[in-house]
Amino acid sequence: MRSKKVFLIPILISFFSIKLFSMDFNWDFGTVFFGGYTGFAKDYVESEMELNVQLLDFRFETEDGFSISLSPLNCILFLDGKEHNDFPLSFINCSFAYDFFRFEKNIQLMPYLSLHLGAQSLKNSWADCGIAFNTFARSSGSQEGDVMESCNIDFDIFTAKAGVRLYQLRPDIYFDVGVNILLFILLFFGNGGKSE
Repeated sequence: MRSKKVFLIPILISFFSIKLFSMDFNWDFGTVFFGGYTGFAKDYVESEMELNVQLLDFRFETEDGFSISLSPLNCILFLDGKEHNDFPLSFINCSFAYDFFRFEKNIQLMPYLSLHLGAQSLKNSWADCGIAFNTFARSSGSQEGDVMESCNIDFDIFTAKAGVRLYQLRPDIYFDVGVNILLFILLFFGNGGKSE
């Protein structure tokens, strides 16, 4: 029985290797989200507005619609006007999603699970899960038939997500809407609205 298990190991490794190299690789500059959350804090209900910034997004997608995303920076800034000694900040971020609905190749609806390891301490780690709606443009970097079928640059135009977040062992319900970080910079820091 033990020899059969040992025999299965190289088969499983080969299977997952084939799956890995048949994935599409996509990346994006990042997304800026604006939204809020509500949840119970001790004996009262707490609600706050927030700004969620995610810088860079590297995503591997399978033909079946499953995807794994990695991001080097994600932080949440609370917009309640109060001073916070610490805030959710992570340099290790991983998300899992299943694209169960896609329209015209650039509109997605998918459930997801995100894990974020706190930079200041483990207690500042958080996880969130829910459903996301995403519209994006994609620039392809390779031709069909390659081993790595495509390496694309994504440009998330509009994203909305809602679900449950677990932060400091407290569950909250949240809703965020977001735009690509480059679009956010152009809208709020560009010179389009200024006259010379």
